[in-house]
Amino acid sequence: MAQSNAGLPRWLDGDISYDGTPDVMAEYTLRMRALGVQVIGACCGSTPDHLAAMRTALDGPPLDQYEPAFDVDALQAKPVSDSTTRRAARRAQRADG
Repeated sequence: MAQSNAGLPRWLDGDISYDGTPDVMAEYTLRMRALGVQVIGACCGSTPDHLAAMRTALDGPPLDQYEPAFDVDALQAKPVSDSTTRRAARRAQRADG
């Protein structure tokens, strides 16, 4: 099972927006299916256009005929800073008691 956001949340003109386009979500949907994911959903920032693009991708040609539309690996998130990682570890440790 996989559930993706439509990219990362970003502040834009006082509102939160997401940078993952429907095409990006469709491409990741195909990658998830190729990994054996059987249930694929969408979450934050996803719109009906994102879901439609994902459905179209799933209804497309078989995976052995799949050709990536663009270099998805170039879209990978930037590494989290060490200070962010340390803060998350401290929060998890406090939650564990």
